[in-house]
Amino acid sequence: MSQEACKKNRANATGTRFIDVRGAFLEHPDFTRFLCSDGIQPIKEGHRLICDKVLDFMRADYGHLIRQR
Repeated sequence: MSQEACKKNRANATGTRFIDVRGAFLEHPDFTRFLCSDGIQPIKEGHRLICDKVLDFMRADYGHLIRQR
């Protein structure tokens, strides 16, 4: 079982919400363009992907907690 599958299974088993940030990167054929030269740390655009993924989750399930501008 992959590490990602283990994380999802563990989240389900414990009733924990899981935001698939890694999946947001993998939606792009060349996801490495969102990472620093070390291949691990995100650059500004990578942080935007993470932010968008978390905001989508928040809007879908906790929209009442988000202050609108």
